[in-house]
Amino acid sequence: MANKIWNKYGIIGLGFLGTMAVGAPISIAVGVGLNAHLSKLITWCCIGVVTRCVIFTLIGHFGLKLL
Repeated sequence: MANKIWNKYGIIGLGFLGTMAVGAPISIAVGVGLNAHLSKLITWCCIGVVTRCVIFTLIGHFGLKLL
């Protein structure tokens, strides 16, 4: 799955979407295996992790308000 993201979206897709789909450690490992620029990959993985945390927090917050 991570390889498909890499082929279609490149380093941004692997860092951002790969973090959402398979997790940051796997995305970074695949990126290192594909000789991606490490600082850019880690930056996009961090953005993906923060985005995922914000989304899950909002889902939890509004989900509890429904109860």
